[in-house]
Amino acid sequence: MHRIQNGCTQTFNGFFLKKKITPSQIKLLCTKGKTNVIKGFVAENGQTFNASLTFVEGKVKLDFAKE
Repeated sequence: MHRIQNGCTQTFNGFFLKKKITPSQIKLLCTKGKTNVIKGFVAENGQTFNASLTFVEGKVKLDFAKE
């Protein structure tokens, strides 16, 4: 579990869809509400894909929008 100091009280699991989420990515979620594109998420069917994570209303969600 990761917790970002100084203002963000949300606790994040270190993994999302079998992909390790780094402390710097979690910091972006807390400060900007969105990460850069993260490569290598694994879907339930085993296929890998790339996406950003967003943090909205206390929930982490995938964002597939093109940058």
